[in-house]
Amino acid sequence: MTKCYTYEIKLLIQVLAENKDAADDRLEKEGGYVSRRDVDFISETQVWEDPLEVAFKEMQEESESIPETE
Repeated sequence: MTKCYTYEIKLLIQVLAENKDAADDRLEKEGGYVSRRDVDFISETQVWEDPLEVAFKEMQEESESIPETE
């Protein structure tokens, strides 16, 4: 089974530069130093499941529900 996990990530980035324009340019081209990272889990969504796995699970559940004979 494949699921999609969604997170919201907030970053605080620091950039060393001579002025704001240079900092903006460096941030776009090279990134910066991550000084803080906050992560919040948003959701989990199933996006795909192998039909053979589904069929196998159903067969197992059916066989478990059949009473054993003595």
